Amino acid sequence: METQSNDIEIIKNQVTSNYFVITMNIDGITHEESMIFPNGEANCMNWILGHLIYIRNPLLNILGEESVWDSEKFSFYNRGEIALDHQDKLISFEDLKSYLKQSPG
Repeated sequence: METQSNDIEIIKNQVTSNYFVITMNIDGITHEESMIFPNGEANCMNWILGHLIYIRNPLLNILGEESVWDSEKFSFYNRGEIALDHQDKLISFEDLKSYLKQSPG
């Protein structure tokens, strides 16, 4: 059982490290900048951050933490979704940053 406990601690440390890497990389990005689609088709930073939060939620649940948002409501950030098809649904970058801050980090 101790091995499983150690594995969980390692995962928690990785989640924390991941949180700090994300926050460092999004610092200073405005909503307008987050909505730029490189080359007119690559995923914008808004979708990438939303996707990271989306996939982070199930991991948080496994670690005993609460989800920071309703994954069904924000399903347009799910893997396989095309950001360009949902650009009118993407929420403000500041709101995304707020959701990220609500997750353990």
